[in-house]
Amino acid sequence: MGQPELAAQTESNEARLALAAQFVPAGARVIDLSGGAALRRHLPYGCSYKSVKSNAALAACDVVVMLDLLDRIEDAEALFAKLAHGTGAVVLNYHPRDFAEAPAPNKRLGFYDLARLFDQFGFRIASSAPLATGEIMLRLARTDGAPPPTARIAVLAEGDGFGDRLGLQILASLIPGHADVDYLTCGWLAAARPQYDLVIIGAGNSLTPAMLGDDTIDLVGRAKAAIGLFGTQHRELMPRAAVERLIGSLDTWYARNADDLLLYGFGTGTHLGDWLIDQFPIGSASEHEPLTIGAAQLRALGFDAIATIRRHRSVMATDRAALLCALTTADMAAWDDVEIGGAAEFRSMLLDVFGRSYPASEHFLIDRDPVQRYRAKVHANIAALRARVAAICAQQATAA
Repeated sequence: MGQPELAAQTESNEARLALAAQFVPAGARVIDLSGGAALRRHLPYGCSYKSVKSNAALAACDVVVMLDLLDRIEDAEALFAKLAHGTGAVVLNYHPRDFAEAPAPNKRLGFYDLARLFDQFGFRIASSAPLATGEIMLRLARTDGAPPPTARIAVLAEGDGFGDRLGLQILASLIPGHADVDYLTCGWLAAARPQYDLVIIGAGNSLTPAMLGDDTIDLVGRAKAAIGLFGTQHRELMPRAAVERLIGSLDTWYARNADDLLLYGFGTGTHLGDWLIDQFPIGSASEHEPLTIGAAQLRALGFDAIATIRRHRSVMATDRAALLCALTTADMAAWDDVEIGGAAEFRSMLLDVFGRSYPASEHFLIDRDPVQRYRAKVHANIAALRARVAAICAQQATAA
């Protein structure tokens, strides 16, 4: 390409960027899927700007800009299904097939096809402007009263203890707001629908023997995608073949402890960590009076138990979630198991956090540095899992 042609192309690109920026209001949160960051210098005052890849999970924003993307992307519906969650407006350029002077590529959409695509995912054309190249610049706004496509999700989880309820609360925060969710227990599997877009087995706590039956396998078989969120600490109560059958039926198993993967991983698992720690910020306790706390006290206190545990500098816990909470604020802690399989839960957790375990009933000094590193790692893993769930929901809703 010669100098005149290169200069003309550069001028054309700058004009395209400048026009796109005119569709962005001052102070907007902008995510750019175009590649590069050339748009930033044209944006109005006060805008925040982030350039990401088109297949990345999209955070909530005011405007998504995607220049020259619709021509390149293979699956436009999957892209707009992703845009339908948390996106306020979309700015894009396109050269519709019926606007082209010369014969256009067969894959290029006509203007009517564009409008139908936008409407399908809850967008309307709010404004447009022509470009000298024959393209049009479009600003899409959300259609009032038109929610994005809904993904159907089933969650199978057992238990009503403190950790179980906290795990369900975390899980609820991962699920897109427009999803249609059935929360099931093993006793209510007969109420499951014939088909789901996503089935989630577990809510971060231990797999139970009741979850290993044929009904669970049948539920997984009704789903276009299935993931597991659980540990395997009640191992002596569960036939190994049944555990392996369930894990093998999942697309991905997010294991609570590294021990789980060592015993059952077989390449299908990834180490999530004990995600309850994400609910317990690092801090400092103040009360010197020792605290002993287990399942009964946690049930009586409810979520107030978190504040109670965090006040005490010395904690003896007979519940895994209580010990995990204590690790973030106490100076000393101890554990004791009161149920079958309980010791394995404590030991696996301590190995993940500290690289070693501690004997039952003996207080140990808490080194906060590894606790902080572990919490940061789990927090990042949860963010990746949230993006994975959103992507599955968007993809399955689009296919439906």
